[in-house]
Amino acid sequence: MKFNLSALDTKLEGYENLLVYPKQKIEILYNTKIEDGEATELVCENVLEYFDYSEYPATLAFLARKARTGCKLVLSVVNGRRVSDHLYFNELTNEHANKLLYGENPKMPIKSIVVDSFDFIELLNKCGIKVVQVRREEYKDLYLCQK
Repeated sequence: MKFNLSALDTKLEGYENLLVYPKQKIEILYNTKIEDGEATELVCENVLEYFDYSEYPATLAFLARKARTGCKLVLSVVNGRRVSDHLYFNELTNEHANKLLYGENPKMPIKSIVVDSFDFIELLNKCGIKVVQVRREEYKDLYLCQK
């Protein structure tokens, strides 16, 4: 089964769309109706940045547990280095940078950004998630992975 986890209520056709409320921390993920090994595809965009970076190992281990062997995982994270580069070269306004780094909804501020892709990839590998491709978007990195 295909699942789309989103903190911004982004819906994808053909997926079981699950809204993740970061205020409830990682417990919301543990209480989802995804059975262990059930997911054939997991899309997790606009979610990880709302958790503390210290929660990434448990969150990624949860995703790996829910994914069956061969499952495709799509993960996106804000790339702090890219945001700061654009800001430094005046390709980005302070206001837009603040929205990227702190979120547009003050009740749900962004809590983490990835500065070092290698550390993030190593963390994914430790959870049994293999990175197949990294797509660099304007301010985010999209990790196309497989279990």
